[in-house]
Amino acid sequence: MLPVLRARLTLAVEQGELRHDALARFPQLLVAPALMAIVWRGLFERFSPLDVRALMRRAHRCAVWR
Repeated sequence: MLPVLRARLTLAVEQGELRHDALARFPQLLVAPALMAIVWRGLFERFSPLDVRALMRRAHRCAVWR
C-alpha cells in the first residue's frame, strides 16, 4: 500500500500538484493527525479537550493543499 501511495504522491509533486515532497517521502503523514487525535481523545481529553475537527481541517490544508 505505501509504495503505491508514495508513487502517486511523487507524481503529484512532479506535476506541481503538491508544494513539497514531504508527503511523497513520508506518506504516513496523511494519517498522522487522525492517529494523534485518537490517542489524545483516549488519554488526555478529560484534561485538555482537543478540537479534532479544526485539527483535521488545518492538518489537511497544511499537508495537501498548496
